[in-house]
Amino acid sequence: MLTAPESLQDLDEAGKPLSRINDPGHALQIANRMLQDDQIRAARRQKVNGNIDGNAPISPEKLKAAGREADSNYNWREGKGQLLNAWTPYYDLTCEVPVCIDGDLDFAGASDADLMRGFAERFHKLVFGWRGFDKMVQLRDWSMLKDGAGTLYWKDKWDFRPQAILYGNFYVPDETESDLENLELAMVTSRVTVSYLWSVIRDEKHAIAMGWNPEAVKEIIMMSARNDSYLLNYQWDKWEQALKNGDQYVSQKQTKQIDLGIMMVKELDGDKISVHIIPLGNQMRENKFLFSSVGMHDSWDECLCVFPYDVGSDGTYHSIKALGTEVYAYCQLSNRIKNSLADLAITGIKPMFQPTSGSEAKDFQMIRMGGFNILPPNIKEVPVNIQGSLSQALQVSTSFEQLLNRNTGTYHETPVSGSSRETAKAASQKAAERAKLTKGAHNRHYRCMDRMYAEMWRRATNPAIKEWHPGGKEALKFQAECYKLCDKYGVPHEALQKVENVRATRSVGLGSAAMRMEIAEAIMEQWDKLSPVGQNNALRMYFATLTSFHSVDSLVPSISEGEIATQDDSIATLENDALNNGGEVKITPTQNHVIHLRVHVDSMEKDAQGLQEGADIKQIFQRLEAKGIHSHEHLAQIKGNPVYKKPAREYEAKLNELSRLQDQLQQNIEEQEKANPQQPQGQPDPELVKVQGELELKKMKMQGDLQLRAAKQQEMLRQAAIKTQAHIMMADAQTGASIRQRTAQTAAPELPQQ
Repeated sequence: MLTAPESLQDLDEAGKPLSRINDPGHALQIANRMLQDDQIRAARRQKVNGNIDGNAPISPEKLKAAGREADSNYNWREGKGQLLNAWTPYYDLTCEVPVCIDGDLDFAGASDADLMRGFAERFHKLVFGWRGFDKMVQLRDWSMLKDGAGTLYWKDKWDFRPQAILYGNFYVPDETESDLENLELAMVTSRVTVSYLWSVIRDEKHAIAMGWNPEAVKEIIMMSARNDSYLLNYQWDKWEQALKNGDQYVSQKQTKQIDLGIMMVKELDGDKISVHIIPLGNQMRENKFLFSSVGMHDSWDECLCVFPYDVGSDGTYHSIKALGTEVYAYCQLSNRIKNSLADLAITGIKPMFQPTSGSEAKDFQMIRMGGFNILPPNIKEVPVNIQGSLSQALQVSTSFEQLLNRNTGTYHETPVSGSSRETAKAASQKAAERAKLTKGAHNRHYRCMDRMYAEMWRRATNPAIKEWHPGGKEALKFQAECYKLCDKYGVPHEALQKVENVRATRSVGLGSAAMRMEIAEAIMEQWDKLSPVGQNNALRMYFATLTSFHSVDSLVPSISEGEIATQDDSIATLENDALNNGGEVKITPTQNHVIHLRVHVDSMEKDAQGLQEGADIKQIFQRLEAKGIHSHEHLAQIKGNPVYKKPAREYEAKLNELSRLQDQLQQNIEEQEKANPQQPQGQPDPELVKVQGELELKKMKMQGDLQLRAAKQQEMLRQAAIKTQAHIMMADAQTGASIRQRTAQTAAPELPQQ
């Protein structure tokens, strides 16, 4: 019979549960159930890990008990070799790219690819400058290939740097779908020291605001004391003093490490994810949450990113069997065959003798005399032919190896053959043919990398992050560099938070260095058909293939936004020339009004400075008047738009100051005319002035086009020279490699294949 609860402390004002897990005791029971359900899977992982780590196929104790301790019992490490072969291309997918991300920037109706490129370059610097990035990437991919899934976990709301979690430390309920789309509950286990727990509650006010329970943390710290610890008491002031002093003896020797269960639950109200941390086992006298934050994340993507090996046999997470499991049975059988072959070879190289009488063993001992051996009587040699047995065993071993390579070929790099000089179409066809087994796996991997980088970007660009947050210093430095770039383009800082559809940059060649070289050479063959920017990118790809993207900047610098003027800079400069000569200039909605204002106002300020050098007052007045009217038209386009509030205010102030100077010049001109009256002269024909202005504009445009063409021709000649030098360098390198290869083949003896 159901009874009404005594209170509704676990319900909000709308009558909904604050969290689907409110009782720490219930949370501990759920955690223990998940750990228990994983016992069989943990035993399988232990066997797979032992095979990859090089453990002997059969326990030495078992062989000794059976009287077979002399048998070969070697792990030939084929399992690790299979994983290493599959692991290498994945590292290339992450690192062999010019910048790690791309995205879409659509801010205030104007898309700016150059600005997005600048953001991406600075984000690449942030990510690859993080020292833990390399470890995270390798551990993520290794766990995926060995166990079935590589899991990334963000431990708080701020840090852009995820942690790679081993497969055995990530738990989800049975029958959970492999894509985690409908995931309701997940748990990450972690073993920490008392020093770490002390660091999170050191500032108790801040810790409470974040969701920590300082009193519960203090209790679990004191409960971790070893039986021989001098701190085996519950006087917190002594513990606090030792921890404040940074006493490593307390952290490493006098206390045990603490196992934590970090439970994440999806709430019923929307996609909010609550996080609760409990100590596992019976480490506390009373169950308490060490940390609890209801609705901490808005979705699973903000705290987890899972890289699955495949979809699983029935579409569930626990049905995924990765490469480590797939090769385990083969490696065990192969170890037995190879060890038997080793025993057979060792036995076969020794002669076999058979006694012909029942004499004692001492009667059959061989007598050595100088350089001769004398066999006793009553013994005969037994001919042994091991060639047939070895041949059959080797054939079986080779057949098994070929079958294994076919079954795991999806995750292996395919050797490259053929000419290094071919058309782009032929290179594309060859690449597609070689990649037909690996393309699906790589595409699946990139989809996961899209989610990883999108979350890292969201956290790194969070305007609310503070310097004391984890990763806050690095993120704020990245934001400051991006804001400087916004200032250069005349775009408000808010543009950084308006980037959408952040995605991982795809590596050329699907993780194969040989394929990248082939494709880069094919692109170089189409050099003349590329634009200057395309030629620059082609050269960077080519030299990056020869070296790496980390060193290509020193060889072929990128044509980035910091080295060339924007299109609006060029147009605004031409407009200044036209306005200075009495021409008419119109604005268009697609122009960057902030850049135009910067160029025009800078030109007006230079005109004003010319007054100190004795420039003609009337000429300066006419220039200020023409460019001032035009600049106010640009100002009207952004004034009132909140995103351009800061630049609009700055340029309005500058234009007002220049207007006051213009009024002063007009007054001076009128006073000069009154003091020195001149006879009126015939006024010029307005139509003639208009025609002259149009002719002047056409002349300026023609001169500008000629200059652009000359610059383009010079750039093409320079790039062609670089291309020629690159081909010479590559030819020299290939010749040297061929010579070294022939020398090595002549000098080095052929090694037996394993």
